Amino acid sequence: LYLRMDKPMDALLAVRNAIAFDSKGSQSSHALIADNLEILANLTQAKAVPNADGLEFESGAKYQGKVRDNKPDDIGQITRPNGSYYLGSFVNGVMHGKGKIVTHGGYTYEGDFTNGIARGKGTITYPKDSFFQTYEGDVKYGLPSGIGTRLSKNGRYLGEFSLSEAHGKGDYVTTVGNKNLQGQWRYGRYIWPEENGVIFGGGISPSGKRDGDGFCRSTTTPVTLSACLYKDGVR
Repeated sequence: LYLRMDKPMDALLAVRNAIAFDSKGSQSSHALIADNLEILANLTQAKAVPNADGLEFESGAKYQGKVRDNKPDDIGQITRPNGSYYLGSFVNGVMHGKGKIVTHGGYTYEGDFTNGIARGKGTITYPKDSFFQTYEGDVKYGLPSGIGTRLSKNGRYLGEFSLSEAHGKGDYVTTVGNKNLQGQWRYGRYIWPEENGVIFGGGISPSGKRDGDGFCRSTTTPVTLSACLYKDGVR
């Protein structure tokens, strides 16, 4: 909610908690934006002491590059104690312009930054063992948001996103058999065409069939809505 309201520092504590309770930890879907917000907090809220290379922050983060008025300026790099870093342009002490964030968990974002936030156009490379592989397109808070293309182990999605979820109109092509599915997505779920009086909102198998947890809405009267499960096309 804080991200949707564009309140980055208010979102930081919630993101820290999301990471803490995620079994994947540093490779969770929050890892990239977490590092972005932690770096921004260092730059805007932590005390900085000049050194021979640039600046050192009370958190242990270090900045190497040009400095003006005790703030990062022009091109430089800030590195957190965990090894994650931002390399790129700084304006008035924060990331602004073109740059790159590399997290210790294996995420990489390269593209636009606005007032300290990964926002604009960019490319995301996911950790080696992730389901998703790459994303290219519109980005907000280091998350796919807008129009873009995302590759996964099962296929390629080109369409609309909302804070990392496929949401809106999209075109999906499966890796197995190159089956093409076009239509609407709602928060990561494909809205399948009606079949046997039921509309399924859920996943897509590698071969392009209804798959996974989702919801089923009847097209008969009275309309019913319930949780349901498909496995490779079979309910």
